[in-house]
Amino acid sequence: RYLAPLGLSVEVMQSNADFSIGGTLSVNAHGWQPNRPPVSSTVEMLSLIDANGEVLLCSRAKNEELFKHVLGGYGLMGIIIEVWIRPVPNEILRSSHTIVECQNFSSEWNRMKEGPVRLAYARLSVAPSTFFKQVLLSSYQTTGEISNQAAQYEITSKTSLARAIFRASLNSDRGKSFRQWMENLIGGEAGGVHSRANLLIEPVRIFTNNDSDKTDILVEIFIPQEKFSDFMPLARELMINQSSSLLNVTIREICRDSDTALPYATQDMFGLVMLFTIDRRKEAEEILHLKISTLIDLALKYGGTFYLPYRNYANSEQIKKAYPTLENFISTKQQHDPSETFVSDFYYYLLQSTDQKNVRP
Repeated sequence: RYLAPLGLSVEVMQSNADFSIGGTLSVNAHGWQPNRPPVSSTVEMLSLIDANGEVLLCSRAKNEELFKHVLGGYGLMGIIIEVWIRPVPNEILRSSHTIVECQNFSSEWNRMKEGPVRLAYARLSVAPSTFFKQVLLSSYQTTGEISNQAAQYEITSKTSLARAIFRASLNSDRGKSFRQWMENLIGGEAGGVHSRANLLIEPVRIFTNNDSDKTDILVEIFIPQEKFSDFMPLARELMINQSSSLLNVTIREICRDSDTALPYATQDMFGLVMLFTIDRRKEAEEILHLKISTLIDLALKYGGTFYLPYRNYANSEQIKKAYPTLENFISTKQQHDPSETFVSDFYYYLLQSTDQKNVRP
């Protein structure tokens, strides 16, 4: 909201604007900006309260070890209190959409990037007839104009209809097929002309679950771009029996992360963000847990990784394989914070996957 009236916008951020800047940096979120690494790549400098209570400036040239461990460091190195992030022009963008088969997705994605594309994502079909076979590719090209209008998000009748169709597809083959038909017809919920800032300000509540008997679970798998077409048929075979609870799969491009100590994008990747809605029952979660654990194994087989901040379904061996620098990350954390001032359940979850002997109190 601050940048837009200045004709500027955030360069890289996640697809929803509800989250804090410190939280976004701590999980090293990625966005739907093609040819870009995660958000860490846009950070010039940050100010941190460390375990000794000191305020430190960190950058690629000063306190560089802390800088690499704070970004994507899950809050384990200290408290981020200020950050300098590189912005870009708040361009007015025009959307375009195309339907492609999975085996042609990588080549079509690269062809799409030859134009002046600023934002892009793809939606993998979860409809029965084209499950994990067809992709709706959406891109947003600059018109060359800059907007200095305040960023704002309006809940319109179109938004409400999109939400109703989206949620009605849960456990419904007919609902999923109808949703796919609608999206393919109109090009998704964000068709038309928009400023970059307006496209990035969408809140989570637009599509979130409101049923207290159910819960939403996010899972993200990263696959090397050159392995995508080989991976997808096997992923389809694995996930087809979980299709009723799978509401959405979006595909984003993430370029190699060379800025953080615990990278998930160890090379240029496609990220598959999967949204499941399941009953709040132990049995339902156990079924999904087993399925996702198998999917993680498949991703690792193809040189992929997975996103740590989402549901903790990965076992120690999977974490070690996907994040080979974890041991060094934990050692550095303990050097800077020997009394373990900054800890969490997530920290102890990671600790179980290392050779460190610390025991949770």
